[in-house]
Amino acid sequence: MKRHVRLNSSWSLMSRRRALAALDLVGLADRVDHEPNELSGGQQQRVALARTLAPEPRLVLLDEPFSALDASLRAETRALVAAALSATRVTTLLVTHDQEEALSFADQIAVMRSGVLAQVGDPREVYEDPVDLPTAQFIGDTCMLPALVRGDTAHGALGAIPVRRPGDGGRFDGPAIIMLRPEQLVIRPIEVAAGGVVAAVAWVEYFGHDCIVTALLPAAASTSPTTLTCRLLAGEHLKPGDDVTISVNGSALAFPAPGAGQEADGATDPAGGAPDPADGDRARITTTQVVGN
Repeated sequence: MKRHVRLNSSWSLMSRRRALAALDLVGLADRVDHEPNELSGGQQQRVALARTLAPEPRLVLLDEPFSALDASLRAETRALVAAALSATRVTTLLVTHDQEEALSFADQIAVMRSGVLAQVGDPREVYEDPVDLPTAQFIGDTCMLPALVRGDTAHGALGAIPVRRPGDGGRFDGPAIIMLRPEQLVIRPIEVAAGGVVAAVAWVEYFGHDCIVTALLPAAASTSPTTLTCRLLAGEHLKPGDDVTISVNGSALAFPAPGAGQEADGATDPAGGAPDPADGDRARITTTQVVGN
């Protein structure tokens, strides 16, 4: 690094000050005399960012910048890069397939499908209120269930659930596909639960901080799909075969079922078959971090 940053005699004093300030911004001022091979992968990424920021650009493009880093280093480097970009108030365009990265990094997310922007909004809006089913399925994990909507309530495999419609979807009644996020499903051992729909644990994926539980609804309570994916804290001990109850926290997002009056472009067939949003053109998430006015 010293050959590229500090000891380049052709640089003006202002250029050197900018370079050193950029290194300080990414937390590497104490590494200015180190060789590149003495830096970790994350530190090398931060040096690249410092080199980008030193000329004080008006726009920065980042294309999958953290994909080569391991998981723990990726999260740390992402946070440092986001802080550095915020401090410089430079508009940044991040292109990524990592949804966690997109949601945590950006102030604004644009979902592109088949070369067209399907939705633009802040991360919470795009995650909680996707405009259509393919966007909902592309952003995060979902549970899609057929239901019958009457007024502000959907009736289906999980009983009566409050519903809302997409922002521009209008009001409709009739057959629908409702979307829930796994964290909305409250799963409890049947012996300690009051209320909810009875199900059986089919599979548990343990991740340390939390776990994903796949539960199977009995045929009497549901037709298709018969499985639900629930996310819960890892402290809850469930195993395959356990009987549980499932209830819903919050409201579901309702989309008209195909052929049910209002057409739902790309909606899930209630009999199964959710379309893959990556079919055809490759789906990409483009996130834009906009700082300041």
